[in-house]
Amino acid sequence: MPAKKKNGVPDRWTDYTSVGKRIPGTRFIAFKVPLKQSFRYHLTQSEAFGPFDLVRMLEKEGQELGLIVDLTFTTRYYKAEDLPNTLYHLKIFTAGHEVPNDATILSFKKAVRHFLRDNENNDKLIGVHCTHGLNRTGYLICRYLIDVDGMNPQKAIDLFNESRGHSIERQNYLEDLRTGPKRRTRSQVFFCFFFLEYDRQEKRRVSTSISCLSAGKKLRLGGHSTSWAQSRTRSVRVILNLFGMAPQGVVHLQSANFWRAHKIELMSLGMLAPCQWSSCRQASVPIVQSGENKSLDKKLGGLL
Repeated sequence: MPAKKKNGVPDRWTDYTSVGKRIPGTRFIAFKVPLKQSFRYHLTQSEAFGPFDLVRMLEKEGQELGLIVDLTFTTRYYKAEDLPNTLYHLKIFTAGHEVPNDATILSFKKAVRHFLRDNENNDKLIGVHCTHGLNRTGYLICRYLIDVDGMNPQKAIDLFNESRGHSIERQNYLEDLRTGPKRRTRSQVFFCFFFLEYDRQEKRRVSTSISCLSAGKKLRLGGHSTSWAQSRTRSVRVILNLFGMAPQGVVHLQSANFWRAHKIELMSLGMLAPCQWSSCRQASVPIVQSGENKSLDKKLGGLL
């Protein structure tokens, strides 16, 4: 995070232009953090730039903001209440200097997608800022253009730099944008099915196997003996053992009628039970969310 002057104005804040230009072909516009009224005592009239200054500057150019995404790692510069009521404000605490983590990237993408979906019939802009409206701001805007819009990394960087009027400075950000992996646009949900096979004559479990399903793809995690599954088939702790994380929820299914009713649907998704449909009497279905767990992603990445 940038050092702060004794008067509270962020270090080098006055070195950057207040607002960039709209990035061509997008709804994005980048600007430095607008400062609340109390900061004006430490700035000249030409240096002052607050929430309402931002709105007025854009109105003069015939532009209208619809959403502000605030990436600063503090709440001291201004509050959402300082903004016009017509503006949506989203705070995503993002540490400076470090490449934003996957959770931050996903939050940013979700916010942009939702806004664009809800505002497809207008041309309102998405304003993004960190302290200087440059490094964190540039990284996340470019990350979106690369991952979601499929833009060439260098083209995205050049487009942002030209529109902002300043160039992204942090080399680790630039390196990640140019050569780093694309980030998942949506978090994946894995449905893990625990199937029990019964011997009807001896009325006992014969075996248990586990399969996981993601986006219609089958992932077989292998079969296990009855003794191994004895105390685990009704528990989501199996997921903890397999992936080192807790599921977001679990559904216990007791009826064979469920499997008969959903046989066609499950088969169409590529999901085949390792037992006869009529003998599937019980299954636990933990719902595991990935996208913020690199260990889980790594284990499943090569299998899906």
